[in-house]
Amino acid sequence: MPAKSQVLKRDKGVEILVEHHFDAPPQQVFDFFSRHENLSHVFGGKIERSQAAPEGEDPNGLGSVRHIKLGPGPAFEERIERYEPPQCIEYTITAGSPVKDHYGRMQFSAEGDGTLMRYSIRLTGRIPGTSGLIGKVMADGLSKGLPRAERLLKSA
Repeated sequence: MPAKSQVLKRDKGVEILVEHHFDAPPQQVFDFFSRHENLSHVFGGKIERSQAAPEGEDPNGLGSVRHIKLGPGPAFEERIERYEPPQCIEYTITAGSPVKDHYGRMQFSAEGDGTLMRYSIRLTGRIPGTSGLIGKVMADGLSKGLPRAERLLKSA
């Protein structure tokens, strides 16, 4: 079942809000999404950690950087700005971005026997008037990609 999504206009940009219920505990869902490479299953393309976190036990934690290559567009990098297991991961795009003012947040909370993931992304298209289209494409991709991730979680 696709995740629920919406795209809201914000100043010059948009905010994408996606919710999906996972039939797994918050720690397991957090662990899956904290591994940079696993995001390839959600977004497609190639995503890998390019720099380990400078401190702490988890190399994918606070300050780590992931390199992202999606389709024919330019590659870009995201840095983890907040890392609070098993509740929250926040990140920003730091280099090569096809958008500006990009800020993402994945929030995980217990819901019944599973986890509710709330994924929000704020962004502004580099070309005026493109934010809505970019937001729609991303929301649709997340709505389809999160159920794929859930199937992988169940098979792990």
